[in-house]
Parts: sequence; structure tokens; C-alpha cells
Amino acid sequence: MRDNSLMCFSNWLDYGGMDTYIMNILGEQDFTHTNFYTNTQIKDAWKTYVSHVVNRYKNSPAIFSWELANEARCQESNCAGGVLTKWADEMSQYIKSLDSNHMITFGGYGYFNYGKTDIAASHDYDFNYDGDSGEDYNAIIALPGIDFGTVHHYTVYDTSNNETYGLQWLKDHNAASVKANKPMVVEELGVNRTSPGMSMVEVLQSYETYIASADANAIQGVLLWSCDVVGGSCPFQGDPFAICQGDDFYTRLVTDFVKTMAKKSGS
Repeated sequence: MRDNSLMCFSNWLDYGGMDTYIMNILGEQDFTHTNFYTNTQIKDAWKTYVSHVVNRYKNSPAIFSWELANEARCQESNCAGGVLTKWADEMSQYIKSLDSNHMITFGGYGYFNYGKTDIAASHDYDFNYDGDSGEDYNAIIALPGIDFGTVHHYTVYDTSNNETYGLQWLKDHNAASVKANKPMVVEELGVNRTSPGMSMVEVLQSYETYIASADANAIQGVLLWSCDVVGGSCPFQGDPFAICQGDDFYTRLVTDFVKTMAKKSGS
């Protein structure tokens, strides 16, 4: 699915990133990350690029969907008032005007915006839930131009971001997606294989058991981050979340799970 999306617009400078657009168009003097979502000149430049890509491939059956951006965030002080939601609404509607053949998704991490006093006390001042990211999963998935939701999750055993937390994170997104009457994709899912005392396989299997269950009816796809399919050194340097073809559990965890998800969708 990643091969079918507008991934050059990543929040992260490592992959070109939004900040490159801001620097090239506005320069350092007027630099704020928020400008990518609010500055008319930058938005028009983005639309120009997008129009070329979308018009070229809008009739292609090889395209699954268009993704607006990877893990977009808006955390500066001038990013109040649902800036990301407004940007997602404008840009998804723009792509819809060019291409009626393909779905569109936001591509976010899946952060909620429940504020600092979430009804679940355990989420107070939790970055994933308190809105500090600028993303509002509930508001964005409800937009008419967004066809399905995306959520990312990485488990690290020696923090609060553990298996129990991760399962609740997925359940919360399933509930929000059901409420919006839209499907969702677990677009990035990883378990740190270097975490002491934790079996990566067992944790991933617990996620997969839930994802494949009837209780997770909104979840219609899952992608592992990352999965080695081309050979070479694995796990990759700097990527403790990799799953390698050489792992003795590869078939059970990857190939067999594809069949499980296919059965869930009736294929």
C-alpha cells in the first residue's frame, strides 16, 4: 500500500519532507512547519504536483488509494483550530475532483484529540490521545473526502507503550472507525525485537488475533514495519522493528496471517 501513495510528502525531513517545500518556497526567514498546511503559495504548489501525479494514474487499476501525507503533525503554537483537519478536508476534496476512481486516506499516525482530561484517566497527558500532535483521528476520518483511516503503532516493552497499551490503541481506533462507518488499515505495526524479556512473535500474534476477530470489524488490512522481502542484511541497522525472511517464524507470522485476513474479508 505504501507504493501507491504520495509518500514524498512526509512529516519527516529524512524523506524530503514538508519542511523542504517550506524552505524552497518561503525561505528560512518565514519558516514555520504550520505553513505547509496554511500558506496559500505552498498549498498551490502541492496541488500542482499532485495534479500531475493523480491525472497520470487516475485510471490505473494498480493504484489502491492516494495518501495525503505520512504522519502529518502540526505542533507549533500557531497550529490551533484544527489546522490539520482543515488541510485534510481541502486536499482530499481536491484529489476527489481529479480522480473519482480511487480511495483517499489521510496517512496519519492516528493520534486522538481528547484534550488533557480524557474520560480515560490513564490517558491524561498522553501524547497519543491529548491532541498535542495536531491530529484528530475522529474528526479526520469523518471528513467526506477521507475513505478510510490509518493507524500506526510500535511496541517497546520497557515503556508504557507495551502490549496491553497497544491492544487498547487498536481497539480505540476500531471503535472510532465503526462510529464513522469507515474501514481502517493498521498501516505500520512493529514490535521492538531488542526489548529484553519480550517475545516479538507473541506480541504480534496477540495483535493479529484481535485484528482478525469480529470485534475488529473496521480493521480491513495490516502492514508490518518493516518486513524484509528483498534479502540482504536483516534486521536493518537502526530498525529494531524489522521482521526478516530468515526468521524461523516468518511463514507463521507473515504468510499465514495474509490468509487469515483474506478469510476475514470473505476472500
